[in-house]
Amino acid sequence: MYTIIKSLFPALILILLAFSFTACEDNPVSGEQEHANAVGFVLEMDGDELLRYFARSVSADMDGPFADYFTEDEDGNPVLTLSDEVVDSEGRTAMMTIRWLDSDQNVFDLPPAFQNGSRTDEEWELRLNTSPSDGILGYNIDTEETGWDFQLHAEGEGSANLNVVLWHIDHEDLTQNITVRVDLD
Repeated sequence: MYTIIKSLFPALILILLAFSFTACEDNPVSGEQEHANAVGFVLEMDGDELLRYFARSVSADMDGPFADYFTEDEDGNPVLTLSDEVVDSEGRTAMMTIRWLDSDQNVFDLPPAFQNGSRTDEEWELRLNTSPSDGILGYNIDTEETGWDFQLHAEGEGSANLNVVLWHIDHEDLTQNITVRVDLD
């Protein structure tokens, strides 16, 4: 009996290792418990790309239709900037839509997380957080339509991090901080 267990032990270890190396970011969107194969995202306004996060890098067309939304940091990277030119009289941006990128930078959408103000049975959800958590930047996720649309709110002067999270059941499938500067006159 001991010999049988001893001979099966390496196979059992290999099976356990195979299961332990299966992570959300490596799984395709299929199977009983689906995982989004999102490795990046695009923020859009009115169907046009505002900002792209891919391969640990944030990029934007600094001369494109949303040039007023950006300044550069000391390294020349785009910084999403909320100024009087891009927010309404209450400090809000236009509605933004998040769409997801696969490893080939193909854009895809996930099913609605919300409809008519109620959570759907879908497994994914957009979660946003800001740091610092008050005084500079706020947000509002629209839960009437899909849960993938949101607005930013300029609340005070300074810089904050907007933490964008693709939440899946009980863990993060993707998370990224975006620096947002609030510069109102």
